[in-house]
Amino acid sequence: MTHHHERAGSILPYVALAGVLGWAAAMFCRKGHHSHRRLHRRGRLAAISDKAAAEGEATEDCDFVRPAGRGAMRDPPRRWDAVDEASDASFPSSDPPGNY
Repeated sequence: MTHHHERAGSILPYVALAGVLGWAAAMFCRKGHHSHRRLHRRGRLAAISDKAAAEGEATEDCDFVRPAGRGAMRDPPRRWDAVDEASDASFPSSDPPGNY
């Protein structure tokens, strides 16, 4: 009687994939650094009000962070409640808002 033991798959492909995705995200943010100013001059920042884009602040990872809140949106929704506000303020944090 022969027993074949299957060896668990290696995590190396997943580690390599994570590295490639991290590199791609870094390149995307670096590219965004230059394109943000060009797009802002044309007035084409999607979903961001012109006022918020003009007052936006740079970060080390990417060059623009939209301020939280309905007023920073180019086309704000008609209905907006406290849950929407908390969710928008917490994004892109990994922690959900605590007032649900």
